[in-house]
Amino acid sequence: MNRSTGRLDPRLMALAFVLVPIAVYFLAKHALPRLEMTEAAYGDYYWPRRFWLFAHTVAGLLATVLGPLQFIRTLRETRPALHRFSGRVYLTAVLVAASCALVLAETSQISTSYKWGLILGASLWLLTGTLAYSAVRRRRYAQHRAWMVRNYTVTFFFITFFVAFDVAQLAGWSDVTVLAGPLVFACLLVPLLVVEAALRKGTPVTRTPRPGTSR
Repeated sequence: MNRSTGRLDPRLMALAFVLVPIAVYFLAKHALPRLEMTEAAYGDYYWPRRFWLFAHTVAGLLATVLGPLQFIRTLRETRPALHRFSGRVYLTAVLVAASCALVLAETSQISTSYKWGLILGASLWLLTGTLAYSAVRRRRYAQHRAWMVRNYTVTFFFITFFVAFDVAQLAGWSDVTVLAGPLVFACLLVPLLVVEAALRKGTPVTRTPRPGTSR
């Protein structure tokens, strides 16, 4: 938020304008249907691994919903206990979802590059979450917030990939084995590079808050 006026940062509003429709599409097309554990909803590819995918979906949905709450300054300052609680639930959801993602990636049969792209994504999800937790435990709140930004970028990667994959198929890219590998790396690494550049430029998320106002 803008500190002088209390209004939402226009950059955040523009980002939400782009990301919210993507998230809604993903939820409607890929996530919510799989809350009903049926062979029709999961298909032949996922049905043998349905329990891993179900746990990944539920935990991933929880992380997706709770993630934005971690960046609301007003919540951190006026409801610090709620902020800490939701942060713990978020990181626990990331732990579960990423662990399941590793299993799903290891058992993937699409292509080697796709498999390793998913393994990299799940590993970065765990790593950035661990570093975010470690930073807040050491009261390094600016580092904590920066790692949380990186972590939620990886959380959203799984959404971005499936939406981009659907768009590519609609555009005529029909060879899944050729398309999936490069696309998964692009959807993971490009947003992370953009976020890293923004963090290094000294955006507000990297500034150290006043002691006792944020975790």
